[in-house]
Amino acid sequence: MTFVDINFKIDRLEEVLHQAGFDDAAKTLFIWEGVTYYLPHYDIHNTLRIIKKYSPIGSMICFDHMTEKLDSVNAGEPFLFWIKKEEVQSFLQGHGFKMVEHIGAEEMEKRWLTLSDGSVAEKSLPQFYFVRGMVTE
Repeated sequence: MTFVDINFKIDRLEEVLHQAGFDDAAKTLFIWEGVTYYLPHYDIHNTLRIIKKYSPIGSMICFDHMTEKLDSVNAGEPFLFWIKKEEVQSFLQGHGFKMVEHIGAEEMEKRWLTLSDGSVAEKSLPQFYFVRGMVTE
């Protein structure tokens, strides 16, 4: 596993990935968590375009997204991207990905935020979803 740090305002994703040792011949899982809602639409589209361009069929991307505009809790970082849950599948298809999974807050809490005693470590906002897509072409 490799953490790849990027500043979307000044860095080129394909360069940052290759500098980090990315092998564009190997199937890869991209985990893009906690980022999309802070990026403008261009960076979302460009990131998916680059991942699709440099990744073989079967590579996966996982990311979370908002389904509606919300006010950011961070005054200096407004939320810039959201997509309706019923539009995600066609959005991914338009970028060369097949939607493998798309789950909402309740399922995320059940899978990843429920502690061994049955309590929930943290509640997820109902407007947040998780998606897993696969490069198909």
